[in-house]
Amino acid sequence: MNRLKRLTITIVFLITCFSQVVSQENEDKFSEFVGANTFLGEYNKQYLADLSSCVKWVREYHAWSHYEKQNDRYSWADTTSRKDDVWARHYEFLETCRELGVQVLLDVLNRPDWVNDEHIPNNTGDGSKSSDYIERIEFVSQLVARYGSTKIDTALLETEDKTSGTGYVKYFEDDNEPNYWWKIPAWSAADYAQYCIGVHAGSGLQTTNEYPLLGIKSVDPNAMHVMAGLAKIDTLYISEVMKACNGQIPFDILNVHMYCSDHKDYSFSPENEEHGFETYFFEYLKWKNRVLPDMPVWLTEFGWDTYKNEDGQHSYAYATPESQANYLLRSFLILKHLGFEKAFMYMAGDTDSKEILQYATCGLFMDKKNKLKKKLSYYYLATLQRILGDLVYDKALTYRQKHGENEVFNLKFTDRSSKKNVLVLWTRKIESDHDSGVKTEYQIEVTKDVNNAYLIKPNYLDMDGDTTLVKPQGGNLGVVLTETPQFLVIENDNLF
Repeated sequence: MNRLKRLTITIVFLITCFSQVVSQENEDKFSEFVGANTFLGEYNKQYLADLSSCVKWVREYHAWSHYEKQNDRYSWADTTSRKDDVWARHYEFLETCRELGVQVLLDVLNRPDWVNDEHIPNNTGDGSKSSDYIERIEFVSQLVARYGSTKIDTALLETEDKTSGTGYVKYFEDDNEPNYWWKIPAWSAADYAQYCIGVHAGSGLQTTNEYPLLGIKSVDPNAMHVMAGLAKIDTLYISEVMKACNGQIPFDILNVHMYCSDHKDYSFSPENEEHGFETYFFEYLKWKNRVLPDMPVWLTEFGWDTYKNEDGQHSYAYATPESQANYLLRSFLILKHLGFEKAFMYMAGDTDSKEILQYATCGLFMDKKNKLKKKLSYYYLATLQRILGDLVYDKALTYRQKHGENEVFNLKFTDRSSKKNVLVLWTRKIESDHDSGVKTEYQIEVTKDVNNAYLIKPNYLDMDGDTTLVKPQGGNLGVVLTETPQFLVIENDNLF
């Protein structure tokens, strides 16, 4: 091998290694963890630019029935005959997301009327075979062809404009809450498994002129298949899916939903000892780490409503606007600590800001009738993103540390490109159901002189937060903690 060829191979190898390191660093950034749910129908409200200050990921509810109302007639782009329909602005939506640096998880759900008379997306048979879902699998495959990273032979594309390989989307979710309990008939784990097998890579299915593309991975090997977010934390359902697949794993990412409520009357803080994240996820994460240790897990729905009417009525997901803001911040921090790879709050905007129905007022924005007014939670998340977005989570210096009747949380984030550390601190009353305004005086011991330290507290109408200098006294930094997380920025390295 001549010197030039060896040099070329070495350069290519080094560039590849560097690219992998940069990619990993970007994936580790906290900005890559924080997401929100939305759907294309909200696009005409034009709040994506504002939303991008809070989150760098969105989970888009992508209704099959909106884009293939007639078999093999798709309406994703403005070039179609339905350009006056808001659902036909999908290409524009994804282009705007890209311009704003917002990544998209597409969640395919729903079904058009021409498929069947039930809610399960099988178009033939009883849903016990992959081929029973071939129309749904075809739709997902055409979707992946359009927005994935791989250029496809135009003869295999069923869309009018024959567009493929745009690279807008890498992550595709196959459905939503298949383990529901509120619909009849149920979608059994064994039947959902057959759908997963088919939609994952087209296994057991034969492409034809009528169905030229089948399977996410067969269309775009770089695409990632996110399993449908489960409506409850249910390891038995996933185990039965795996059993029905003969031990194969027909998805790349686990996915769950969870609301800190009793699903009857009340909601609770994310740390609550009975209804909080740790209690609910303890057994689930233990199972996941034992059975699927290398598979990422995402939480794609959680949140709190903020509306209470004049009679005091509210949904069981209700929290005051102040508590919603606190809970969302603390949830993202806790979920990161627990080991989730991504988390998506539900949802970006209120569907009806004067409605007591659950999840109608979970948004960061009020509805259009209320002029898309930004809630307190919007400013809190914008501050979180500004301060922690480029940082990586390091460890918990203190977690549920008892201080009298209260407990203290102290999570450390670091900037790999500088010597800056950020400690995120908050307190709560032990065994409390809700926030009640408690405070805790807290001393942080540092190992050497601090050059510069300042405390940032989120505030209404302020995307930067309120800043105060913190001076060390006797080797300690003293702060007063509240239920609102505060960011202690310390421009020294190796202090903890």
